[in-house]
Amino acid sequence: LDAISWALYYVAAPFLILLALVATVLNVTVLASRFSVKTRSSTLEMTYSLAASDTLSSIAQAASLFWNSLGPMVLGIKRESMCFAMALEVFRMGFMLTGVFQITALAFGHYLQIVHPFDHKRILPLGYAQALVVFLWIVPTLVLTAYFWSFPGYGFQADKCKSSEPDEMFFYSNLYFRSSISFIILSMMVATCVIYLRLLKVVHSVCGEVTG
Repeated sequence: LDAISWALYYVAAPFLILLALVATVLNVTVLASRFSVKTRSSTLEMTYSLAASDTLSSIAQAASLFWNSLGPMVLGIKRESMCFAMALEVFRMGFMLTGVFQITALAFGHYLQIVHPFDHKRILPLGYAQALVVFLWIVPTLVLTAYFWSFPGYGFQADKCKSSEPDEMFFYSNLYFRSSISFIILSMMVATCVIYLRLLKVVHSVCGEVTG
């Protein structure tokens, strides 16, 4: 291995796995506090759902790094099938997208609580929030699974999920797929920032009226 590859597989991969495990422990701690909280609200349910998706995303990230990088390149683990590796990628990206969508949904929930303090429960009742959470949990992973299964002879349709073609993972590594995922994440982050900036403007306006 050259110096860059050695740094990636022997240093970066273990470090990122450690970070993912630390994030898992922290999110599990947040989830454990749910048992001591008696109140229920839309934003609280979305907060715990976000912690759950981040937990699973961190676990999938650590498993993917171990199975796809550390295992074969450092420990010499041989893989006869790509099915498990691809399944890890589907879940890793699916949980990641679920978390990104939930961050934006949570920001919108906070906006409603501040702008409509007396009506936010009517605008976004608990049942609607729970339905939204279920939707955001299912759809990203389901869509990614369908995408990985939509190429005859490749992906999940290939024998042992491993094609004989040199570029067997073209559908995963191509610019269109990666730019689409990046666009979704960037769009949700921009939307979240816009919501919170709008929220800060509202709070500043209210504080100005009070002090004035």
